[in-house]
Amino acid sequence: MSTLTNIVNTRKRLKKSTFCTCVDFKKADDFIDRSLLWNKLIDKFGINGNIIVALKSLNANITSTVRVNGYYTDSFCVQCGHRQGCSMSPILFKVFVNDLAVII
Repeated sequence: MSTLTNIVNTRKRLKKSTFCTCVDFKKADDFIDRSLLWNKLIDKFGINGNIIVALKSLNANITSTVRVNGYYTDSFCVQCGHRQGCSMSPILFKVFVNDLAVII
């Protein structure tokens, strides 16, 4: 928080409006809209063809089970986010949020 305070209190910022947002990235990866990610990869980065097909197949038909007190729930489909533990997931997340600061 002190870094933010220092930025706001600099001479250049004193007469300007400053907006701040805090994002909790702890679970943010679980809520990424995959269709928006695919569109960003295609439109912004020009990635298409077999690479997009491979990435989509890695993230298709993801199911999950929750363990509570040693008991497991029934499997359920996960419609957003990435496959946990996949080495591509952190990279895809970074691509998705890369221009977040520019949008805001």
